[in-house]
Amino acid sequence: MAEKRSDRHKMTEFIQEEIGAMLRATREDKGITLEQAARMMGVSVEEIVKIEKNVGLISLSHLQQYADILGKKIQLKFL
Repeated sequence: MAEKRSDRHKMTEFIQEEIGAMLRATREDKGITLEQAARMMGVSVEEIVKIEKNVGLISLSHLQQYADILGKKIQLKFL
């Protein structure tokens, strides 16, 4: 049982890291600075850095807001 939790935890971390990397790459591709992204979201630059570097958890509302700023949509699938 502990092994399954560990595997899930690793998968969750992997997904969060991938999301953060995608957000950062998209932000940079669009020429949006950390400061601009923070201002548009109404959060600190530190919060944007935390989101992009997978430090802590990002709420779904912040994830949606960040995606909106970047002109992206979020699609969630259960397979």
